[in-house]
Amino acid sequence: MSQPTSAIRRRPVALVIAAASLPMFMATLDNLVMTNALPVLHQEMGASVEELQWFVNAYALAFAGAILIASALGDRFGRRTVFAIGIALFGVGSLFAALSSDPGQLISARAVQGLGAAAVMPLSLALLTGAVPASRRPLAIGIWGGVSGLGVAVGPLVGGAIMEGWNWQAIFWINIPVA
Repeated sequence: MSQPTSAIRRRPVALVIAAASLPMFMATLDNLVMTNALPVLHQEMGASVEELQWFVNAYALAFAGAILIASALGDRFGRRTVFAIGIALFGVGSLFAALSSDPGQLISARAVQGLGAAAVMPLSLALLTGAVPASRRPLAIGIWGGVSGLGVAVGPLVGGAIMEGWNWQAIFWINIPVA
């Protein structure tokens, strides 16, 4: 049975925007953050050029291949549920990536991250638009889009800063608290 509009609990718009944008920022950031780690991975893991390409492409390929499926699963089983599963999957992929000791493990972990991101990206926007009142929706979507662009823009910068001060595994460990 449907609740009357007055009985529906309203969430603070800022909290909704943060809850939808932070995981999406993490997913967009991680798409590019590891580009600066590739020379180190070549040295430390002995990864070939093909394997270095797969470190990046496994994420993108899994993401692109699963985004429509994840959206459909969100419609069928609940957007919030599939969104949360996507965040958990991304976190598990990050954990396995940080613990990888050979190129095959890292490629597999990056694919798991891409699957998680495929659920996070579209469903974060769907959840945002469903939870924000129509009058504030353009602002919320604008902030969401800005956060997405920021993740893409600062990915290589963050990757470089991490590689300058820590080891390559740190680019994956930073995802764990966020997830």
